[in-house]
Amino acid sequence: METKNKYLLIMRHGHYDPITRQLTEDGRELLDTKVIPAILDECSKNGITTFEHIFYSPQIRTSETAGILARHAAVKPEQMVLRNEIDDGNGMHPEIMMDFNRHFLGDTFVCKAVVSHGDVCAALHMLLAKKMKIFKEPGDWALIPLPENGQT
Repeated sequence: METKNKYLLIMRHGHYDPITRQLTEDGRELLDTKVIPAILDECSKNGITTFEHIFYSPQIRTSETAGILARHAAVKPEQMVLRNEIDDGNGMHPEIMMDFNRHFLGDTFVCKAVVSHGDVCAALHMLLAKKMKIFKEPGDWALIPLPENGQT
């Protein structure tokens, strides 16, 4: 089933070591064996076969999480996009939140992904899905269908 809808996957990074800031082995295993297979299963149910881009913040844990997602979804390195604006340690920049569609989504895509931190994920979810979701646990995620015209 091929989809004509547009989707955005919002994903919080996996469990990390607060000293090294890198994903823990348990965090990697949870992403590999439970979280990402569940994401890909939900994507498949919605006709999504891959992500056009995976955007991620400059933090090590988000980069590693995005890399694991990319490996599972067969996303090419050139489709991985580091975006400091997602969260440079101070949250998402307000101008990005105000015009997320223009900065990230564009016109032609089926599904893109953003890997970031809990507060940024919650803010994006509120902006795009128009309802609150707390991204409390490492690896929490939401697949959001976007309006047909992609406007936020």
